[in-house]
Amino acid sequence: AVVGCHFDYRAPSGARAEDAALQGVATAFYTALTRHDTTAFALAVFPAATVLIDGGRNPVTLVPARTLFDIPSRRTDRGGVRIVRSELRSDGDLATARLVIAAERSSTQGEYEAADLLTLARRDGAWRVAHAVLGPWRLRSAP
Repeated sequence: AVVGCHFDYRAPSGARAEDAALQGVATAFYTALTRHDTTAFALAVFPAATVLIDGGRNPVTLVPARTLFDIPSRRTDRGGVRIVRSELRSDGDLATARLVIAAERSSTQGEYEAADLLTLARRDGAWRVAHAVLGPWRLRSAP
């Protein structure tokens, strides 16, 4: 009986367009950080957005998102980061994006990676970051 059983998954119409919009906001968030582009950052992030930073061994810190440009980090290095995996979930005008990002190691071959979580909200038809949780960096084991 189990052999004949299957799951029929059908994404709601428009889901791909919404996923593309969410992915676009996540990409804009990291691109603006890397380029130190405060104008592009303001378009991707709500003015009152906050960021929770897990510094690994350092204490967790909550800061306004706009202060990220003042914090030395691999996320704000000119070399940049890239999104290597994303998991997007939306429900009405709220969404989450769980992202694994990677950055090159400066001293040797290989990369670092971190898992970040963005909370997004849609206002006036546009998605923006409302809150971000930035995970600690670790050595990346897979390409």
